[in-house]
Amino acid sequence: MTEISIRGAEDLERLAKQLKEAGRNDLRKELLAGIRASVKPIISDIRDRIRERLPSSGGLADRVATATISARTRLTGKSAGVSLIGKRGKSMLSRLNEGILKHPLYGNRSHWYTQAVEPGWFDKAIIEDLDLLQKNIIDAMERVAEKVAQGV
Repeated sequence: MTEISIRGAEDLERLAKQLKEAGRNDLRKELLAGIRASVKPIISDIRDRIRERLPSSGGLADRVATATISARTRLTGKSAGVSLIGKRGKSMLSRLNEGILKHPLYGNRSHWYTQAVEPGWFDKAIIEDLDLLQKNIIDAMERVAEKVAQGV
């Protein structure tokens, strides 16, 4: 799947390092919880968009929309930031996002067919909410940074 980055990853890493140096594991946990909370409404939007973009016949759209979509947050290193990950047969979701759907003919697993679907449907669903996602994450970072500045 396409990597989508949000400005501010450097700030996120810098804040995480400051929290670690200050021994403020409580605020680090609060930061992670704030980021996870900011992603939840976006995941609901992604599920709705999946149902709009993938074929509904045979239940594909509903199966993919009910897949686990989670946020992975890394606070340090080259990949500091937030990744949204779909977990229902990772390779299946990657192929679907590339526009390739493989399925058996009416459940007959000895005859498989390839069907084209809209490529980039997962990425597009995230991109449509990217501004809101970035705002929510930055808000969570600012709340924690404010507590650090106040010495809370």
